[in-house]
Amino acid sequence: MDKHILVVGGFSLLHKRLKKWGARITLLHSANEIKANDQAIYHRVIGIPKDTDLQGWIDTAAFFHQRDRFDGIACFQEMDQEKAAYIAQELGLFYLEPLVIQRSRNKQVMREVLREQGVDRTMNAVVSTPEEITNFAEAHGYPIIIKPIDGWGSMGVSRIRNAAEWEQALVWYQSAGFGSGLIVEEYLEGKEFSVEAFTENGIHKIICMTEKFKEEQHFVEIGHCLPYKGLDPVTEKQVHLFVQQALTALGITHGPSHSEIMLTASGPKMIETHTRLGGDYIPELISMVSGVDLLDLWARQAMGESILEEVPQKADMAKSAAIWYGTPSITGKVEQIRGEEEAKASAGVARIEILQKPGDVIKGMKDSFSRSACVLVTGASRGEALSRAKSALGKLEFVITDHSDKGAFVCSSF
Repeated sequence: MDKHILVVGGFSLLHKRLKKWGARITLLHSANEIKANDQAIYHRVIGIPKDTDLQGWIDTAAFFHQRDRFDGIACFQEMDQEKAAYIAQELGLFYLEPLVIQRSRNKQVMREVLREQGVDRTMNAVVSTPEEITNFAEAHGYPIIIKPIDGWGSMGVSRIRNAAEWEQALVWYQSAGFGSGLIVEEYLEGKEFSVEAFTENGIHKIICMTEKFKEEQHFVEIGHCLPYKGLDPVTEKQVHLFVQQALTALGITHGPSHSEIMLTASGPKMIETHTRLGGDYIPELISMVSGVDLLDLWARQAMGESILEEVPQKADMAKSAAIWYGTPSITGKVEQIRGEEEAKASAGVARIEILQKPGDVIKGMKDSFSRSACVLVTGASRGEALSRAKSALGKLEFVITDHSDKGAFVCSSF
């Protein structure tokens, strides 16, 4: 008999993988987010009003569970994982504990747990006034970082180099619209990358390390390249052990994780970790150079299968894969995009994504959601993959009408 899986929240790409592996799916999702063209995937679709509280989500799931029992629960979208955890707890379904989700979502709680467990002693604090920011900086030194407690997509993040910059940084944080609170923490300097892992029964397998590229002020990600091979064997082992210890300390017992790491002069430090696959097409990049399909593995694990033996420890990747993002330097309304076919025909290109379409307004790169286009490529080496990605992206031209109504002009500045 097919397994009946309750899916909480979006990410239809993974819902399709569940269906491919034989799941009968009941979708529980915010009503305003449900797409009509996806409904053929599901046995049942339950739309929840946008302003429904957590108890309303739990009660709705319990109502349908009594009438058509669920065999499992899945959630592939980070913003809804806490709801899924509480629903699973109420219905007795296998899932990560709510506390585990909170530890990964709430950056303050994550820091406290890692400090208590002796994994990472990076200092931070919840602040609400400029004086508290100043006090933290005086105690720990500039530069410092401010960010939302449970933000995402680099929204509201700033580096403060001196006392004169905190006011502008606070304005930037407030513009992101997070009401959960603000944290300030030590600035970590070093080489940044992410570590992609999969866990089952508390055993953490490191699949690969991904080199990250960011703009300097608000740390918006502009590129990734994998596998990262820039470490000597001893340091690489140290990083792997650090991530495994962090995942254990946070209580992560199963599922994928995406941990953002800074390798500092005093060793690896955690920036943040997530109980999900990496974004920015990182699973696709891994598949392009290794053949390992992490989406399928996650879907099958969510259905109760054991997949650990199929998760490679350091996936075999003879080639490199990269993704590069761009946003035109000039703001205004997008009238037309040129050069897409030429970019697609460039060496090594696997995919071009146009993220801001004609009619959209470009306001500059201020977070992950304001990037305009990206290209995914493969290459024989790190250098070749990055070069191909940047070259292909440079073939795109955005025709933009500027805000001063001076007319349309071509902008290809990435």
